[in-house]
Amino acid sequence: MTIMNNVFKKKICWISPYPPNPTPIANITFMLIKDLLDSKKFDISLITFKEKSIPKDLPIKIYPILKKESIGAIIKTLNLIKKENFDIVHIMSTKFLNGRLFLLITFLLKIILRVKSKIIISVHEFYRFSNLRGLIVGGLYHIFLLRYSDLLLIFNKNYRNAILTKSIYKKNKENIKFISKNVQSMRFKNMVSSKKWHKKEISPFILFFGFLRPLKGVPYLLIALKKVLKYFPNLKFVIAGGISGGPTSKSYYLGIKNIISKLKLDSHVIFTDFIPEDEVFELFDLAELVIYPYVVIEQSGALFIALYKGKPIIATNIGGFRAIISNGENGLLVEPKNSDQLAEAIIKILKNENLKRKLENGAKKTYEHNSFDKLKDKYYNIFLNR
Repeated sequence: MTIMNNVFKKKICWISPYPPNPTPIANITFMLIKDLLDSKKFDISLITFKEKSIPKDLPIKIYPILKKESIGAIIKTLNLIKKENFDIVHIMSTKFLNGRLFLLITFLLKIILRVKSKIIISVHEFYRFSNLRGLIVGGLYHIFLLRYSDLLLIFNKNYRNAILTKSIYKKNKENIKFISKNVQSMRFKNMVSSKKWHKKEISPFILFFGFLRPLKGVPYLLIALKKVLKYFPNLKFVIAGGISGGPTSKSYYLGIKNIISKLKLDSHVIFTDFIPEDEVFELFDLAELVIYPYVVIEQSGALFIALYKGKPIIATNIGGFRAIISNGENGLLVEPKNSDQLAEAIIKILKNENLKRKLENGAKKTYEHNSFDKLKDKYYNIFLNR
């Protein structure tokens, strides 16, 4: 703890991506730190990645030393934390934040260096041991990173339950707190929709937004669309998002194109490729409903745009979707890889105006209940009382 102007301030070391890094976590970090500083109760240092032009808007010490898979970066991080004797070390994002080596950080700090700092981790994801790589990386993540932390802040109640039921984590209810469903909301403040798409003849349409990857389940949605067109022959399907890079994504994209051709959907499917955020917002404004047909998902930032915009949502009954969507209240849940259920859900919403309005209102309430203002208040209270 430091004394500044006769005021005691808690010393916090914040480890996270930071603007101009384009990830949502970087923006969230900036906003949370800004609000904590406004309280004048905290002295914050930031350990982050080296960027071309890190903003100097906030009165914090910035150490741009993170580098993926770098032993040197790990050593610098450990030495800094040991030297500064922080009250709290907060890791905002964990999965590959600094490569697999970084997953040892809490073990090294607590067991090897014996630091007194309280280590708090905001857990945004949860590893699945689906293959050898997942077993190795997930093992480091679960056994070392989570086990040796003092407090876990969870954004998915399913993660919390999973951690509490496993003795390997050595966590009780006091060591693990569910903090919010929504960690993306501040991204949407002051965003203005473009006026590009409303001039085009694309309505009515349903929307998929996100990078095209094999686990997104788009082929199942295309098959469903073929069935839906029997009832709504003028309906369009907009795929807003591009290829994420790499041969897998490119081959997936070509495979989708081939399915569209075979199903004779060319006149109904519109690809936008990569578009700026103002156009994304406009498409969400105009869409009849938004669909997330993913096969596997832990957490989806794209889902929160639909909640923010108050759109009817159809999502698969898995992972992060199941934790946020209450079937029939703020969206409809269907089983993954099930085109029949997808088609039925689309038709159900488009035919029932009362249901559509109910889901729109439910989405807005979910967003408001998990707003950024509530999130920042929870962080303030946790850091102040630790």
